Amino acid sequence: MADSKIVIVIGSLGLGGTERQLLMVLPELLRSGLPVRVHTMIGAGDLAPELEAAGVEVYAPLKRVACLRRGRLGKALLLVVSAVALMRHLLDKRTLFVHCYLPQAYLMTGVCSMLVRFKHLVMSRRSLNHYQLNHSLLAKLEHRLHRDAVVGVANSKAIIEELREEGFPSSRLAIIPNGIAADCEGSGEVSRSSLGISAAAIVFINVANLIPYKGHIDLIEGFAKARSKARDRQLCLLCVGRDEGLLAELKTWSAKLGCAEDVIFVNQVSDVRDYLNIADVGVSASHQEGFSNAILEYMRAGLPVLATAVGGALEQVEEAVSGTLVPTRNPVRLGAAMLQLIESAELRQRWGDAGRQRVVTKYPLDSTVEKTAVLYLALWLKRLAFEPRAKTPLEREDEWYPAILDREIRAVMEISTDEFEQRLPRDFLAALTTTRGTLMSQYG
Repeated sequence: MADSKIVIVIGSLGLGGTERQLLMVLPELLRSGLPVRVHTMIGAGDLAPELEAAGVEVYAPLKRVACLRRGRLGKALLLVVSAVALMRHLLDKRTLFVHCYLPQAYLMTGVCSMLVRFKHLVMSRRSLNHYQLNHSLLAKLEHRLHRDAVVGVANSKAIIEELREEGFPSSRLAIIPNGIAADCEGSGEVSRSSLGISAAAIVFINVANLIPYKGHIDLIEGFAKARSKARDRQLCLLCVGRDEGLLAELKTWSAKLGCAEDVIFVNQVSDVRDYLNIADVGVSASHQEGFSNAILEYMRAGLPVLATAVGGALEQVEEAVSGTLVPTRNPVRLGAAMLQLIESAELRQRWGDAGRQRVVTKYPLDSTVEKTAVLYLALWLKRLAFEPRAKTPLEREDEWYPAILDREIRAVMEISTDEFEQRLPRDFLAALTTTRGTLMSQYG
């Protein structure tokens, strides 16, 4: 299949956790010979130039029709333009499969796939399904689309369980956790003094956009409770994230609790490492979370983690080893855990060191890239209707990939290029050879 392509569909390439993962993963897949390209549904987004600079093609059909964004008619026309652009990919014989990230992309692409009878749809869910509670009809549509998706990919066990409950066949589910590069060096342009923070202060950092479900109200109240019991210590709560309309309310809440002078808000930044490097503790107070990139960033920076016991945090944080978990929506428990860390520098150091080691060994970016590459090659083989000689499933300890691709995965992992039973396209063989070169350390 000449000029084959794997199309990644997402709303836009904004400054979000999923988008940042794609920025790290897709260029590596492209270097491995996998023909990935991105289709954005509602505009290119802030990260598009970086992805294009790395060689990944970004197709943003709505960038040229931004004038239509106003009014109901304009939005309806945008929906039509987006659907038509998607269907061009689905009808293109060069398209191997389409991988949708996040619900908006899945719903739109799923409906378009049904209309044109496209049978090679992959979906990724990156959050828990709380968003379905207020959209019952869309939830039913999403559950219906699960029947036709070739593979569903989640980044945590909690999401896998929810997909199973929604009727997604277990044999078609894969789990590929987020990964993170080991480098935690920032630019050095941000310092405590530049933010007006004392060198002696214990700094709690929270990296999350200012959205109600991220739990900032609970976080500030917990901080105020810890502060009231540690009056002899200088404390600071540093909140880094884009304001989604909550900033004024949070400032008022901080003032009401008497801690406004110790709570600092920083608008979303492209690189958070400088801020993490001046902090002492990483905090996540989310009411729901699929798999937190912020927690990975805290651990990479060597910070002990204090998080609510939701979603992927239960997998990421080892209780009393790299951090501690508290119930959601519980400022009292949150404040008590903060106080525990305030009172023990030794505990902060020990948990931080353990977290750093854990993120390096369990969540390296290379592992995310490698598993995604193996999955894509297996899906490519399936599209080519390749029948590997080996009929038994691959023996493995880590059952991260979907059982429906057992034979294809085995072919990608074990069968010699010379032993393929039929002629396969050169672009596939080139991608296989390159990817295998990066897999040796991971799989042997």
